[in-house]
Amino acid sequence: MHKNLVQVQQNFIGNVKNILEVLEHENKRPLILSALMVSEKPLTTAEISERTGLAMEEVQDGIQFFMKKEILMEVKKHDEISYEFNPDLDRIMAKRIRAKGEKILNTMDNHLKESRELILSGKEEYEPYDHLMAKFLFGRLKRAEFIHRFLSKKMFLLNFLETGELPPQGEIKKIDIE
Repeated sequence: MHKNLVQVQQNFIGNVKNILEVLEHENKRPLILSALMVSEKPLTTAEISERTGLAMEEVQDGIQFFMKKEILMEVKKHDEISYEFNPDLDRIMAKRIRAKGEKILNTMDNHLKESRELILSGKEEYEPYDHLMAKFLFGRLKRAEFIHRFLSKKMFLLNFLETGELPPQGEIKKIDIE
């Protein structure tokens, strides 16, 4: 491979190292992904170690971690085991993002409902300051509800793009633009 292209690969890995240092990130696993991202072929643990400067044990631990997460997969060729990105990574990541988003939305739903009920249930007993505080907290709840609606729309879109199906509660209306 041309020396300039090798340099691009090395620079990419070096840039990830620099980012990890700036972030004071102790975990060096992202270096494994960076080496594979710019590789023209699947890499063995030895090749990943050489390209990243990580010890073989760190590479092996990182590979096992990423394989459990279904990010990487093994490629066996001529009695040699190499690793590459899972070709279904986009689908897997979308599924995980959707699951985490749904969990966040459910948590927010519960919190918003409980908070609203708590504010309203004590209304008759409030002193003047409490009424001001309740009004303030309702304002904060409205902001949180805005964020919730925003996330709900993004989750709806992610689900639609991933599956091509509309969830039971969702509907898309036709809009005529003149």
